[in-house]
Amino acid sequence: MDDLPFVKRLFNRVSGYLYATLYFISDRLIFGASLLGWLTLLCLLLGAFSWLRTGSINWFLGFLLLIFVLRLLYWKAKRDGFIVFTSQNGKQPPSGIELIRNFRKYDLHASGVFSVTGREEYMFRRPTKLWRVPFGDHALMVERPSGRFLYQFIEDGHIRGMAPGCLIYGSKVNEALEIDFRTTWGPVAGETEFKWYAPRDSSEPKRYKRVLYLGFQAKDVRDAVWHSLLVGRPLEKRAKDDD
Repeated sequence: MDDLPFVKRLFNRVSGYLYATLYFISDRLIFGASLLGWLTLLCLLLGAFSWLRTGSINWFLGFLLLIFVLRLLYWKAKRDGFIVFTSQNGKQPPSGIELIRNFRKYDLHASGVFSVTGREEYMFRRPTKLWRVPFGDHALMVERPSGRFLYQFIEDGHIRGMAPGCLIYGSKVNEALEIDFRTTWGPVAGETEFKWYAPRDSSEPKRYKRVLYLGFQAKDVRDAVWHSLLVGRPLEKRAKDDD
């Protein structure tokens, strides 16, 4: 991130703090309602109180404007998945790195869509296990706050693009990978069982676009996973992926 212009670095830092705050107040519940909802209600009450006390509607309109700006920022942050990612332009793929071992689980955190039978959910910065299976696919298992698990699978040959970079969340800056891939996993695609255990018919199901952001505590782990994802990714196979 240090190679970016100062203004861009400052913008990313401010965005990281802003998105972290907006995620916190939208995710934290008090008496069944989010902090964002309580703040909205508080602004309405303060605006109404100020209007009644001063007889001027300007205070009420000001609080309405504040609610509008807050909701607009929240809409933008949610649309972006609360992700502030800076790619490292020109960084070359790792070379001379030992391939990660099959079925060895790596700890990281992930943001993106994860699924299980009949359920699909966007997860943000959740603890995740990643491992590689012998024929080149990669599985990710993310733990929900309830303790249950959701999954995502990155199949060999169906990665459309990868970019190394940094994920910014408040004061935290983590080594990261942005992965653009196509998958048949999840309720929307009709895949309800782990594909290497369940037989599949001969027809190729429609694939859906997914983007995952993987955050790592250490650069060497990031590079090892990056290298593993790059292995066995032929261009002719990638070009046939559905958009």
